[in-house]
Amino acid sequence: GVALFIARTAREGLAETILETWRLHEKPIDQRKALEALFPRGMGFWSEHCTWTSKPLRTRTAPIGAGRVRSIIGNVFLPAALAIARHERDRSFEESLHGFLAAMPKEPDNHIVERMLPRVTGGQALKVTFQIQQGLLQMHQDWCEPNPSCRNCSLFQRLDLSWLKRECPQITQMKTD
Repeated sequence: GVALFIARTAREGLAETILETWRLHEKPIDQRKALEALFPRGMGFWSEHCTWTSKPLRTRTAPIGAGRVRSIIGNVFLPAALAIARHERDRSFEESLHGFLAAMPKEPDNHIVERMLPRVTGGQALKVTFQIQQGLLQMHQDWCEPNPSCRNCSLFQRLDLSWLKRECPQITQMKTD
């Protein structure tokens, strides 16, 4: 999958292809679809088999799955493009990247996000986006890894949770245990 991806970007170069993709499309959804299109779809023998002797799979699979592609776009391409925009002092490009980030669909669920979400929301429903996932992962790394016990956690005292209260007005008090 990676070999096919690199082959698709080899002519112009990986960085130039990705930057051109960002700049050619104005709408975040068009940018995302164009970036996703750089990754190979399932084709040939390996899209239907896991080994040389396995039975064919029921559905074709891509060498790099959709969730992993989203993770690469959000965690590699987006920060790299933002660094370039800031280095070039291109405020317009930087703002378009922030718009892209806001529209980015969430990554596949993981155990850290699943653990952090109820801690932050007090068990209330919240639409999880890519940005919220990234925030939860950062909070876990900064606060929970060094102090796995929720007792005496100063995180909630330091947070401005007004965004959460706007998203879920029914939340009146955060629980930390």
